Amino acid sequence: MANSGRSPKIFRAWDTEEVEMVSDGLLFYWRLLDCDELPNHHVELGFDNDHFKRFVIMQYIGEQDKYGNRIFEDDIVLYEDTRYQVKWLGCEFLLEPLNILQLTEMGLGYHIKPTLIRDYLEIIGNIHENEELSA
Repeated sequence: MANSGRSPKIFRAWDTEEVEMVSDGLLFYWRLLDCDELPNHHVELGFDNDHFKRFVIMQYIGEQDKYGNRIFEDDIVLYEDTRYQVKWLGCEFLLEPLNILQLTEMGLGYHIKPTLIRDYLEIIGNIHENEELSA
């Protein structure tokens, strides 16, 4: 099947038992959700073995920050002195402000725009390895 310009399916996983990020060697299955009209498809993952349920899987969103680093679900990014968590909601990736007051003022979050990401966003961590950033 031709790629048709879509982003590759790249994943990483947080190992809840070893307390470390794993970016390769994962054996899992996936299926596309019904979001074919979107440029970045999200997948639903599952494991054939209970042993692998300890992993929290995060998908690459198909974009990079201003330094060329791949952005994944659960990353914490900085934009104009405000921290956001990258989340999959509905059929798209969104930036959700980590400050509850900002979240109330802004609504559920911002839609991630490719031009915004490339030019201004900076990955400063993720919710698994840097819990202190989400406080």
